[in-house]
Amino acid sequence: MICSISGDLKGILLPYQIQWLNDESEVMVWEKFRRIEASFVGALKSVLLSAKTRAEGGMNNYYMSYNKDMPEQYIRDCALRVKKVGAAASEMEEIVVKDEDEYILIYQIRFASGHVIQALPSEARNIRSNRDHPLSGWSEEAL
Repeated sequence: MICSISGDLKGILLPYQIQWLNDESEVMVWEKFRRIEASFVGALKSVLLSAKTRAEGGMNNYYMSYNKDMPEQYIRDCALRVKKVGAAASEMEEIVVKDEDEYILIYQIRFASGHVIQALPSEARNIRSNRDHPLSGWSEEAL
């Protein structure tokens, strides 16, 4: 089980959202519709997983999007969830990485567990250097 839902969150999450949070499948597909709060639950799941230590099943989380504005919004959503669940984490950071002939802007939150949530543009080569780490990804492009 990825999370134990209690307190304020228990009263606002719907059964299918709790099911998504607790699904430990290697690949998950969620047919996204308007107003089902898929992004809300995706950000919450990223926070809950990144806040855990590796021994507890925690891992780094990466969000990719076709749109340059969406990664920043996703990290802002994660930052709100960090506050809601009381996780020990940094403020949102912006990191510029040089990759071959271009610069890539990455939005990041670091957790006391040592894990990170990173949000970046959807070019697959942008995450190639992270292949040694467990990868939990959330991609709007696939939807």
